[in-house]
Amino acid sequence: MLSPDHGTPRIDAQARRFHGLISVLLGRDDAVDSLLAAARILLATDPRAAHDTLLEAIDAVCVAGNAGAGAGTPAETAGTTGKARTGADAPADAVDAAGRARDRNSTSADTTDTARGASAGAGASLGTGHARGGAGALEIARSALDAPPVPGEPGVADLLLAGHATLIAVGHPAAAPILCAALTAMQAERAEFTDAARWILLGMIGAIELWDLDTLGACARRYAAAARGQGALRMLQVAAHALATWELFRGNLSAAEEHFAEFKDVSEATGADPRRSHPSDVMLHAWRGDDERTRAAVAALVGPDSGRAGGLQVQLARSSLALLELGHCHYREAQAAAQAVFEQDPPHFGGLALADLVEAAVRNDDRDTAERALARLAERAVASGTPWAMGLLARGRALLAADAEPLFEEALAHLAPAGLTPEVARTRLLYGEWLRRRRRRQEAREQLRAAHELFVRMGAAAFAERARLELTATGGRTPAHAPESDPGLTPQEARVARLAAEGATNQEIAAALFLSASTVEYHLAKVFRKLGIGSRRRLREVLPP
Repeated sequence: MLSPDHGTPRIDAQARRFHGLISVLLGRDDAVDSLLAAARILLATDPRAAHDTLLEAIDAVCVAGNAGAGAGTPAETAGTTGKARTGADAPADAVDAAGRARDRNSTSADTTDTARGASAGAGASLGTGHARGGAGALEIARSALDAPPVPGEPGVADLLLAGHATLIAVGHPAAAPILCAALTAMQAERAEFTDAARWILLGMIGAIELWDLDTLGACARRYAAAARGQGALRMLQVAAHALATWELFRGNLSAAEEHFAEFKDVSEATGADPRRSHPSDVMLHAWRGDDERTRAAVAALVGPDSGRAGGLQVQLARSSLALLELGHCHYREAQAAAQAVFEQDPPHFGGLALADLVEAAVRNDDRDTAERALARLAERAVASGTPWAMGLLARGRALLAADAEPLFEEALAHLAPAGLTPEVARTRLLYGEWLRRRRRRQEAREQLRAAHELFVRMGAAAFAERARLELTATGGRTPAHAPESDPGLTPQEARVARLAAEGATNQEIAAALFLSASTVEYHLAKVFRKLGIGSRRRLREVLPP
């Protein structure tokens, strides 16, 4: 994890200046807090609904701040009377609404504490930013950084909001130390039981922006456990998706599927639109090489009815499509998908496609594009300094180097100890391909066989086939079989079985999954039958990894 010590005075100053912006949202009653939290969560699945909820919260805040008669409806507050409010309008509307709220509540005395209570609205607005030059998000971010400072020690909310504002208005290198400090604060003792819990979405995004696998996993596990213990569905919604993403990056596709299933269940319980939430497991399908399901999810997330043209889900979909095409050796299609992200340069999730664009462009003999993508990757990876980031950077440099061997070895040295199985497998595949083209067949076989075994174990069918074909070209042989089949457990059965294997009682499982104890017992009976066992004592040894 990057040390937050460097640049701390600047972090404090930016965090305090950000309070100057969020202090326009006054009022701290539970209804307002709930609306703001709902807007933040809905942003992940339905930006339009998040926008409407945010405006309701602003209007409620105005009322709580004694705005008086004439405060207007949410539409009037946002300056949108007489026209439809779309996802694309949300950031600009939020800025206008915040300005109106500020004018009405400028006489309030206790702005610092109340600002902390309502700052989720500003966070939701920042999250809707789709491009670095997007007027709405950029205006919000610049206003945040230019606002006068507010006294007080910056907390998790201050640091996260300052970090994301800096990400949008300035760039990744400047934002990295601020986000790092925020993620450190999120992991403080019992932080998950404090106000930090409402910022889990921005925290998880920040961890992915820094390529920080350890922090992503640590926060996801802690905040998910806290959410289950408190029955906090909206918090659990974000944490479950973060857990799924963490397992995906570690190559545990079955475990990722279980968490995605939980995310979908909780999303439906919170009223999210399944047309937006359900396809968000698109990268899981891409890793499995499932062409049909990946493309269907991409179409749902990027299509004309998907809402905002460049939000988090859209960038995730495009990056997943690039991954799918690379697995199938469709390099031109992979470059097109990754380059769409690169050219837009979104403030969030833009880094996911950089390493893939380098690989695809090299395969297409487009050295100029590969070098531009590598330059951006280098700038962000060095600022992050995590093993994941530095491993991707070393691999990207290897693809463009005449003497790639030491760079491939450097990449493996970063990635392997970090538990990044998919990236280790891909690095060995590319290393083996490079060795084969230099007629070093024996060494190539070693790398390609190791890559193939990792892909098969993961269930990454397309990449496994790509590795097998390369291995065959060296004279090596490996069975052309599909990944080992699982026992046919449904996602719900797998989740129940996993918790039971960890020692949870039926009542504890029921509480964690919001089921009845009798339903848990029913699922366990089916699990035992499918696995061919008679008791839960054997679950740990027979469940697939």
